Amino acid sequence: MYKNFDIEDFVRDDKFREWVLRPNPEINYFWEKWLLQNADKAEIINDARQIILATKFQRHEISPGNRERLWEKIDRSNQTFDQQTQLPKTVNIKPLYPSDTNKPDRSKPIRRIAYGTIAAAVALVFLIFNWQQPKSEEVAAKPEARLIVKSNSPGQKSELRLPDGSIVYLNAESSLRYVEYFQEDKRQVFLQGEAFFQVVKDSLRPFTVFTKNLATTALGTSFNIQAFGEKEQIKVALITGKVIVRDTVTNNSLSLDPGEGMVLKEPAAEMSKNNIDIEKTLYWKNQTIHFDNTDFYEAIDYLERWYGVQFEIENYSQKAPLTCSGVYKNQSLDNVLNILGFALNFDYEIDKKKINIMFKSK
Repeated sequence: MYKNFDIEDFVRDDKFREWVLRPNPEINYFWEKWLLQNADKAEIINDARQIILATKFQRHEISPGNRERLWEKIDRSNQTFDQQTQLPKTVNIKPLYPSDTNKPDRSKPIRRIAYGTIAAAVALVFLIFNWQQPKSEEVAAKPEARLIVKSNSPGQKSELRLPDGSIVYLNAESSLRYVEYFQEDKRQVFLQGEAFFQVVKDSLRPFTVFTKNLATTALGTSFNIQAFGEKEQIKVALITGKVIVRDTVTNNSLSLDPGEGMVLKEPAAEMSKNNIDIEKTLYWKNQTIHFDNTDFYEAIDYLERWYGVQFEIENYSQKAPLTCSGVYKNQSLDNVLNILGFALNFDYEIDKKKINIMFKSK
């Protein structure tokens, strides 16, 4: 229901306001998951949060004991005011223009304005204001952190440094979201796509990466996560240190040691460990394409993401599925297609960002 919300809609929404002003684990999970699936709304969400936080106020309560002391101060202020003024109870005011019959008759006694009441009211407002006013160091609240979104388009990779000094290598067609500065008790980022993390050790603040229905937590380690949007499966591979991987739907978890990985093929599925080849896991980070009996169309998807191009396939009428194998380090797309075309019997044409593959008839 939130996909079509604008800033005003979010500001008015009770569930969103609760998340901003009164967060709790349940509502945090809802909005973190929603943001992970709707990264394009990050800027709108951030603006709506800032509006709510800018207009919030705190209600200061006065205890019964303090209230009594407050009224005593008001009474003393009232008595002091009467003693200083020493005005009579009534004042006779003569008309300024006695000959003017049109002027109202003001020669009658007029009761003195209740100066004590006014003084009490003024004192009440003044004392309440000063009572509720927090100390100067309390007023200087910590500024709210902005939501940072880093996104790579197909064909683009990047290296990021997080607020704690941790390094992230972000793959093509991937995005990472995190706050401008981490909280005092935790470090959290949200990943869509693939990234390699080199986490700075901090025993007081666990580092957690959220991907779809999976949370990967470490103190200080290095690991790779793959969770592209078009696939249900999520892959976690540990290089150094130790991580705990938790399914946020079932709350099941397992720990990984270096050289171990896990694959979650669908939400709420059983998690299991597997041994990984660290070198192959990090091929993408080291500018290397690696196909190992990879399905042809899966390889095409990979090349589209790697080079930022689009493929069109003609005359693909193979009875048995085609697979691709090979290692290509720092190779141009032309070189990769030339090798694959020779092995799989196809020709190709490159027209800027559009690639046409034409299988040859046997």
